[in-house]
Amino acid sequence: MKVEDPNEFFKYTGMTVPIFNTLLEMVKPHIIAKHHFPDHVGPEERLALTLHYLSQGCSMQAIAWTYHLGHATVHTIIKSVVEIIWNVLHEMGSTSIFKLQQKVEACTYFNYKKSFSMVLLATCSADYFFTLVDIGAYGSEHDEGVFKNSVFGNLLDENLMNVPQPDRLPGVETRMPFVFVADDAFPLKTYITRPYPGRQLQPSERIFNYRLSRARRTIENASADVNNVDNIIKAVVCLHNYVKTESSAVGDTSYCPEGFVDTEDNPGSWRNDIENLTSVGSLSSNRASRLCYSSRDLLRNYFLSPLGQIPWQEQKIFAGVEPEIFE
Repeated sequence: MKVEDPNEFFKYTGMTVPIFNTLLEMVKPHIIAKHHFPDHVGPEERLALTLHYLSQGCSMQAIAWTYHLGHATVHTIIKSVVEIIWNVLHEMGSTSIFKLQQKVEACTYFNYKKSFSMVLLATCSADYFFTLVDIGAYGSEHDEGVFKNSVFGNLLDENLMNVPQPDRLPGVETRMPFVFVADDAFPLKTYITRPYPGRQLQPSERIFNYRLSRARRTIENASADVNNVDNIIKAVVCLHNYVKTESSAVGDTSYCPEGFVDTEDNPGSWRNDIENLTSVGSLSSNRASRLCYSSRDLLRNYFLSPLGQIPWQEQKIFAGVEPEIFE
């Protein structure tokens, strides 16, 4: 398939042949060192079937049938290879990944929707590169405790995340704290900004919420290819960053083609292929200090100024609505 039909190979593994070959050379020595694999399954097959499982979300049984292997063998191969991928790629990247070190029963991940789930907190850059991932909150955990009890949240509260000091907004003397852009599930903090709540909002607040939504959708787009648990999640996150970096270096848009991620007027095509990401609700107490509110208002006012506005923002918020007069 690699030689005869590179396009099908991309669909099968989620990466181009050159990127696959580079990854294979990095992980091959580690795969060979695992003696519990059956001898007739070579390193290339082990990596390919693992990437197929990660990129397509198919069952292990389906892969077992395809490769004429036992289900237990496929499970062992995937479990080992995702750990190798994580160990190798994590050494190369700049993604900080935290994992709750707890042994728990499966029922703790059983959520109020009667399904098993694990909470994934993640941040990414403007070009969809994951920068921080926090894995392991229980699906059954009360919403208010998820962010509060996360390693990510604790480090931020204790000022141990090396968040840069406040700096000037472009073109003005006003200093603004560096913040993570979040939705209304998160608390308003000095380091987190979230939308103005409610429906009866002032036009200036609606513009702020629109601008925040434009920035926030990058994490939704980055998460479009991430689906599974723990070591698998860690491997997928690192693979996403690896393929994104390698593709960008050679100008290859196969991994993120035109129209795949959201644009100003159209949702990305990835939204047609998977279910929408589910919000976990409120992630912590939403009581915020006066400083948090003033920081958000400061950013709102900047978005309304000639230096911070974008030409179409009023058109977007007033689409189909009679515009109001405001300063």
